[in-house]
Amino acid sequence: MYFEDRFSIYTIFGDFNSGVFSVQRSDQFRTSDEWTGHVNRILSNLWDNGIFCPKSTINVLVTCNRVQSCQFDHDSGYFNKIYRDKPDVLPLSLMMRRIDANHPRASLDIRCSDFPDREVKNGVEAICMNLNQFGLLGKISKIQSK
Repeated sequence: MYFEDRFSIYTIFGDFNSGVFSVQRSDQFRTSDEWTGHVNRILSNLWDNGIFCPKSTINVLVTCNRVQSCQFDHDSGYFNKIYRDKPDVLPLSLMMRRIDANHPRASLDIRCSDFPDREVKNGVEAICMNLNQFGLLGKISKIQSK
């Protein structure tokens, strides 16, 4: 996974199980015009898929590989995620857990339903957002009111 802005590229290396990560910074290889064209292509692709993201809010892009499928390893008792070979490039603002306090949309709460109890029901498909199972698809089997 790596992050890039108009000036730099930050690549993350590490192991989730050990919790040890490092970040390597390198200079951006795109010119200003190439960067603008790259952002425009990404926004166009998002728009084609029904996602609108204002160009004025794009200052960091994230390149990552989407989870393609998931398999359970009975020996270790963990789910193993299998990622797509082709990476996706998205604006960081679409992937953030929390938006900066100075951002016009102060939190992600506005993206959630006003009535989550109507949306979250047993048997409804969901995506897990916990770090150790992030991206895992499943169905809700039990709801805790906490």
